[in-house]
Amino acid sequence: MKKMYQKDWFGIPFQSFGKMSSHKLADSEFYSNFYKEFFKNYSSYDDLKEDWKKSKLELAEWIAGRISKGKVLSIGSGLSFMEKVMHENYKSLEVHVQDYASVSLKWIQNVLPKNQIHFVGNKIQIDDFNIVFLSNVDYSIPKETLAEILNDIQNYMHPNSELIIMNTTTIFSDLKLSTIQKTKNIIKYILTILKLYSKGQFWGWQRTPEEYREILSESNLQFIEDGVIYPGGVKHYFIVGEKLKNI
Repeated sequence: MKKMYQKDWFGIPFQSFGKMSSHKLADSEFYSNFYKEFFKNYSSYDDLKEDWKKSKLELAEWIAGRISKGKVLSIGSGLSFMEKVMHENYKSLEVHVQDYASVSLKWIQNVLPKNQIHFVGNKIQIDDFNIVFLSNVDYSIPKETLAEILNDIQNYMHPNSELIIMNTTTIFSDLKLSTIQKTKNIIKYILTILKLYSKGQFWGWQRTPEEYREILSESNLQFIEDGVIYPGGVKHYFIVGEKLKNI
């Protein structure tokens, strides 16, 4: 597991709406402030970059391809573009969303029925989702908390249903840092101590496939498969777990 840092997102510098911290993990308040700034710069899905939307579109197609019909829940859905695509293009799927920063759900509220949008703090009253997925959100959650969340999510899942984690942040054991990169990291570390360089906002963690399998096991999920896909040419790691019958 490796800490990761970030200074901007969607072209919005974090310093434009607050102070960055390389020690405190970005929390729900941080994300709420970010999305408030985001919606000052973007007015609709049409404003987003085409390559970003292409990647999300193909990822949505990949998920939809795993189920012919049923209920799907996206945890940490953010702007919910993938979920919009699934709702509009796959009528046999009932798509639900939830995000920890409710302000991020502004656009999707104009697309999905109200009863398919779930705000944190309001218990989800459905217990038969066929697929629950987390797309590019787990990196922001500490390991112990993630295992607890995955355990809790199973209360909403149909027996033998799938839970899928997907992200672009996974690190692989065969990935070796070059001597030049190691030197750069050492220099950055020294400059950070001297307060001459800012790492940026503490953004979360990069994990290995082995760590994800371990988290699934700790969450009482049966490992089904994992691998790599390239929606829109962007490398994504995915791992699939199945809810055990006795959970």
